[in-house]
Amino acid sequence: MPSEVINLFQLLELKILAKKAKLVSVKVEGDYMRKSKEIVLHMSSLVRPENIMNLLEYNSKWVISGTRLRIRIEELGLHWFEELRASVEKLEGSLTSIAGNKPDAKK
Repeated sequence: MPSEVINLFQLLELKILAKKAKLVSVKVEGDYMRKSKEIVLHMSSLVRPENIMNLLEYNSKWVISGTRLRIRIEELGLHWFEELRASVEKLEGSLTSIAGNKPDAKK
């Protein structure tokens, strides 16, 4: 499969995870002249402090700024996209556990 198609599927997966985590948007921000870029997660009002704490326990380098979470791409490491996906999963996972909808729970 071409790398462009694989990248597209990865991006779609991230968008699905972001929606489950109640994120409004996921963006890369930064000046093209600067080498440092940031990942910015814009949170909806459904994201609670407990959700954010779960993310920060996983990676304490995220910075909270109002309704946004920010991190420099360099702080996510060489495989930054995979680390971003894992961070969003941590945020989404805490939403699931707070709601009491554990995936393994049988009713």
